[in-house]
Amino acid sequence: MYDEFKGIDAVLTLGGGVEHSLKRVENAALLYFNVASGRSYPLYHVLTGYCSGLKDEKTPKEQAESRIMREKLLTLGVPDELINVEDESLDTIANFVYSQSILDDLQARNIAVVVDKVSVPRVLKTGKRVLGTKYSLLPYPIDEDNDTFVMRFVEGAIIIANAIDFTVLGLRSGDNKQFREYLDRWHPFHSKRWQRYLTAYGFSTIPFRMLGKPGYRES
Repeated sequence: MYDEFKGIDAVLTLGGGVEHSLKRVENAALLYFNVASGRSYPLYHVLTGYCSGLKDEKTPKEQAESRIMREKLLTLGVPDELINVEDESLDTIANFVYSQSILDDLQARNIAVVVDKVSVPRVLKTGKRVLGTKYSLLPYPIDEDNDTFVMRFVEGAIIIANAIDFTVLGLRSGDNKQFREYLDRWHPFHSKRWQRYLTAYGFSTIPFRMLGKPGYRES
């Protein structure tokens, strides 16, 4: 099952709550040890995630999900010099936006993405929209026992909501600067608590926010 991953340059593991993140990074290590052996070039890890943007009180930075995953990778025997941490992102969109500079520095173009099986369609669509065509994303799905009808429905709703937001705002695929501006000015996790939860369950709030004030960001 690992043959299709032989040509990857990096393993990108997305945070998703501490418990899920640790399970994902254990599988990321398993992928590493089955692919890296005998290679003439390094296989890097990029660990991405601060905490959930749904939280009213953010986690102390030293307890960021990506930093916890790093410590786990080290205990599993992955060399420290191969581990890269992104600890700013609050959701999947930001995972890719903030990880792109790391991937560029590593000259990594073929990326294995470690994420829940049920989230694969949404994560791939998001990643391809944010990163553009110069990156190839290969899913490494983890069965988290959450592949239910409700979760599939929510995942599909989020795909539609993201597509609406990106279209309304005119975000171009692969334009990192534009996506960073989106995260700073328009991201739903910068809005009120009820809007953050609507977004998490697949409802687009940006068209309504645009009616109020262009470039709007609530504290």
